[in-house]
Amino acid sequence: MTLKDFLRKRMEKGKMLKDAQEQVDISKKIEQRMKTPNERDLEDFIEKDRQKQIKQKLQQFRDKEKRDMFVGSLGDKTNIFKGHKNILGGKKLFPIKKGISGGNMYFK
Repeated sequence: MTLKDFLRKRMEKGKMLKDAQEQVDISKKIEQRMKTPNERDLEDFIEKDRQKQIKQKLQQFRDKEKRDMFVGSLGDKTNIFKGHKNILGGKKLFPIKKGISGGNMYFK
């Protein structure tokens, strides 16, 4: 198969797809013209409502993904600090010892 044959086949496929799309568009236009204006308006409202519901559902999924991304499975695990003694409330770990200078070496 030469390059010319390949390009010719691609152009033929593209032309066939374009023709098929034109046929679909024409049939849709004919269907729309056969309907009354009230039917067209009703279909528009139904489609808008459907799109709104899809958008809300999609937003719910996105919000859930964000929550799961930030929270993850941490909420299911037990508290690792539970059962340990309070470090901050206990006695001082490093008590200040008064040295030769009397304790406060910066302010005398």
